[in-house]
Amino acid sequence: MMTHNKHLRISKSATTDFLEFKTDTFLQKLHIFFAKKHPIVFAAGTAPMTKDRSEIKEIFFATNFSHAYFADPMYKVSQVLEWEQESLRSFAEIKKRESNTLYFFVNNIIRSITFLPVDATISETMPKKFNIFFSGKRVGLYPGFPLRGTPSDYLAEIIKKLPREGFLVPDRDLTDDTIYFPITPQELGLQEVFRVKPQGYILGEDILFSENKGLALYKKV
Repeated sequence: MMTHNKHLRISKSATTDFLEFKTDTFLQKLHIFFAKKHPIVFAAGTAPMTKDRSEIKEIFFATNFSHAYFADPMYKVSQVLEWEQESLRSFAEIKKRESNTLYFFVNNIIRSITFLPVDATISETMPKKFNIFFSGKRVGLYPGFPLRGTPSDYLAEIIKKLPREGFLVPDRDLTDDTIYFPITPQELGLQEVFRVKPQGYILGEDILFSENKGLALYKKV
């Protein structure tokens, strides 16, 4: 943490208005669960493909992270990073940038995000220390960015890096997270903490594959 740094002034302009999430039951439950934990987050497949589709505010609201690693090969594109900074400014005050890490204030506490322009499925490119794996929405493969697969294809490798008592949040664009796992969560060493059923919505291909079981927060045991 860097609250002692004389060059970082306490922000008076940062706001914590997260009203857009008030009807999202899953995010609200995550927010309550992680409120006092201040975890280190590893979030993969998070780069926005268009303006106003950043997931920074959503992931921060859900986890109250102290530091986060956002991993996506699209972070090689400067415009994508500009969209992410614009989203961050909507609820926080950016204090400084060091290489690919942004330091910002929310509620007079310094937090940080490191953007990793990497394939998040490779063990060597994963952060060395994190206690939540938070899957991005719309996780897919981008033309021109050779990847061996999506994070969900290599979930077992990611979970190996997740410490015991660490948490996993699946793809939130699903209405049934069981289609997210290559094998059952139990076979991956995960235990369900809580589950939220979908509330009157269904998305795309879920119609073909989903049983509408909803989304769960999982803990590694």
